[in-house]
Amino acid sequence: MLFNMAKVYERMGDLARSIDSYRKYLATDPNNGAEIREKIAQINATLATWPSLNLRSVPGGAVVRVGARNNPPRGRTPITLRLRPERQLLVLEMKGRESVERWITLRPGEYKSLSLALPANTPFISVRSNPPGAVVKVDGVPVGQAPLTYGVA
Repeated sequence: MLFNMAKVYERMGDLARSIDSYRKYLATDPNNGAEIREKIAQINATLATWPSLNLRSVPGGAVVRVGARNNPPRGRTPITLRLRPERQLLVLEMKGRESVERWITLRPGEYKSLSLALPANTPFISVRSNPPGAVVKVDGVPVGQAPLTYGVA
């Protein structure tokens, strides 16, 4: 299982986790240990050429995913990631905050810092009336007519 996980992480471009899984696999003393040590060296050499992204969020502690919203998390902000030198999708998520998606393109050898704000989720109220057209007030102030969806603090 560790061997298969390492290969999946490698295909996903999460080379640090791939190396970690290969090392855990090596700890089981497999028959192909020499081959796996060579594979780890190759991945380390590739990883050394990839650009670095120092990623922060406001507020800190956002879950970071790379490539797709359903990919496994890479960690939480603040975090420094080594990413393929190509266009990548970053997804930041935090409970009580709106998710943020940002495309980023990094060049080989580049070191970049990025800070992303995760806006607070705004609760909404939906009001319908029968008949339609009733005046809707929030804290005594008219805000529209039903049917209405309105963001409230």
